[in-house]
Amino acid sequence: MRIMLDPLHNVVTALSGQQALDILDRDQEYDVVSCDLLMPKMTGVELFEKVNEKYPELAKKFIFMTGGVFTPRISELVEQVKNPKLNKPMELEGLLQIIDDAITGIEPVEV
Repeated sequence: MRIMLDPLHNVVTALSGQQALDILDRDQEYDVVSCDLLMPKMTGVELFEKVNEKYPELAKKFIFMTGGVFTPRISELVEQVKNPKLNKPMELEGLLQIIDDAITGIEPVEV
């Protein structure tokens, strides 16, 4: 994903949910935060909940990615929040569209 986006956007990557949280604790000035729902040690749901507690405005900028495997907790989050969702595998065009829509404030859709 970083390779696809890097020529068009400034991209910061994290290798874990905790690393992402550490990055977001230092800087909340991001246009979007792309977050996989299933990650080891800290799920995307847990990361989102922690960010939502500390930085609710930043939590609104999350774009969730999923390969379609849902736990009950992930299913609940997907149903409750209006953040955009990307289904994997994703195509560059759909990814760019959902990022552009999120940046410009267009109502999110599932891709």
